[in-house]
Amino acid sequence: METEERRWEGRPDGQESAPSVDVGHEGYARSSIREETSRARQRVREKGAELEATAGRKVDELKESAMRKTDELTTRMGGRFETLARALRRAGDGMREEGEPRFAEMTDQAANRVERFGSYLEGQNPREMMQDIERSAQSHPAYFVAGTFAAGLLIGRFLRSGEPETSPRMSEEAR
Repeated sequence: METEERRWEGRPDGQESAPSVDVGHEGYARSSIREETSRARQRVREKGAELEATAGRKVDELKESAMRKTDELTTRMGGRFETLARALRRAGDGMREEGEPRFAEMTDQAANRVERFGSYLEGQNPREMMQDIERSAQSHPAYFVAGTFAAGLLIGRFLRSGEPETSPRMSEEAR
């Protein structure tokens, strides 16, 4: 009996191997994948540049809006400080009439400083104010910290004084 020799062309586990790919087609497939990858990278770069430009425009718009709002706020605050200066002057006049010229003089000096500060707030743009604040903080750090604290207290008190008061009766009626 003749033994039949069979050659098994497959994997050792008995499964048939995948069909072989022609070397020419394999090179074409790789080239096609490279081209697609290159196009995809280019699209990603273009979208990234587009998003960066859009984000830059939005940041500029937000900065401009913040500067406008800050300018409006400082102008309003300047007006409030000028109102405070007028009140100080009236108080100084009252002290003068009461026979207290020394206190009247101190009150007038305070009114002048408050008025100058109010005019400064109304007349400067926010960028110039920030530069002035930075220069002041660098040249006199202790005064800057103390002044910032005092200004915060005064501004907080001044802003609260302009709010309408609600009486306990009005709050109960609102409920």
